[in-house]
Amino acid sequence: MVPVILIGIALVAYKITDLHPKSNPRVPTYGSVTLDFPETVNQVLACGDKLCLMTVGHTDGRRLMIVDPETGRLSSVLTLKDRVDSGDIN
Repeated sequence: MVPVILIGIALVAYKITDLHPKSNPRVPTYGSVTLDFPETVNQVLACGDKLCLMTVGHTDGRRLMIVDPETGRLSSVLTLKDRVDSGDIN
């Protein structure tokens, strides 16, 4: 009975001191994406499983483009226009 208890204590101690990560590492995806638009990419951020590109230089203002990295297709384009202050204080 004593060896079973010692094995149990050793197993618990091993699990507590185990420092290996418990996640499944993902294999990186490599590829290239060609996007045809008239502005310059200013920032690139991960947005969940999508890629967010912040651009500058468009005539309408800054744009946030959401790209599916697997297909290279734009899923959304948001134009961020500068706020016009009318001078009214309410």
